[in-house]
Amino acid sequence: MTSPSSERAAAIRRPSLAVMGAVDIDWKLLRRFYEPMLLLKLLDPVRGQRVDRPTDPEHGALSSTELRRAFVDKLAYLCDFKKGGDTSTAIALQDSPQGVVIHCAANDHVKPRVKDFIRETLELLVTVDDTNHAKVEALIFKKAISLSRNRLRTY
Repeated sequence: MTSPSSERAAAIRRPSLAVMGAVDIDWKLLRRFYEPMLLLKLLDPVRGQRVDRPTDPEHGALSSTELRRAFVDKLAYLCDFKKGGDTSTAIALQDSPQGVVIHCAANDHVKPRVKDFIRETLELLVTVDDTNHAKVEALIFKKAISLSRNRLRTY
């Protein structure tokens, strides 16, 4: 007769087809996912809830946090200047005693022209007032088109 603990150990080593469905997976391969799954489960309370973003936000309806998120999402979208995924970009803002720090990452690496585009765009945005809003918008538009020229040609 087998003990309950040895029955459980056997069940853990060989999952039944009912649990796994129709896919036959090598148990050694399946065991490699155990530690990452456990880590994700333990970190789940720390990561918090996913933040859903409005697809077409109205400026008056957004909080300042939502506006910042929308801004960095759209800026990162403009920085993805080449089709294929290497230039897919993420941008995050960090508040520090010295001021706001902008963190930028790309699938390959952040190209110097992307850094220049971000810097120039932010420098232009600082100068916006009621008298030059349209001019600054047109300049940023031209810079975005210039940065993404090759991507636009593929469409």
